[in-house]
Amino acid sequence: DARESVWAKYERKIKAQSHMTFDPPKRRFRSVTDIANAEAEQAVVAELLEDKFDTSDNLNVDGWIQEVMQALPDYGPERVQPLKRFAKLVEERDTFRLHKFLTRYNIKRPVPIAGLGQMLGDTLSVLSINLKRDAHALVEFVTKSKHPLTGKLMVLK
Repeated sequence: DARESVWAKYERKIKAQSHMTFDPPKRRFRSVTDIANAEAEQAVVAELLEDKFDTSDNLNVDGWIQEVMQALPDYGPERVQPLKRFAKLVEERDTFRLHKFLTRYNIKRPVPIAGLGQMLGDTLSVLSINLKRDAHALVEFVTKSKHPLTGKLMVLK
């Protein structure tokens, strides 16, 4: 049959979303015309090889998705809710609830979060402060912050 089943379409959508969520960000590289000499070219190649994504079994998004899809209930009405829940958790990048969800279906492989870590690092790199170095200041600020509407402390000790 030339048409694809609804299940296959939805699973393909979840797989695409998982790659967007968990794969490391695509880097922008200089064009080939920016490379002035052989030494510069070797430096660019070394940088590419250094930043190559680890595709070990526990970080492989495709293998992880396949394992999750096999662990969910068989095709039918019982599969609808878990599939929707899984898609929502992947889209929201909620790794804590995603891990809890996966343990319900006896999936031992960890959520592939290497790409999330890189994306977070890229996002935090544009801030004017170093969050690793100034974490204590951030904690102090959040602790002393008051709710804008109630004026009460948002974090209680």
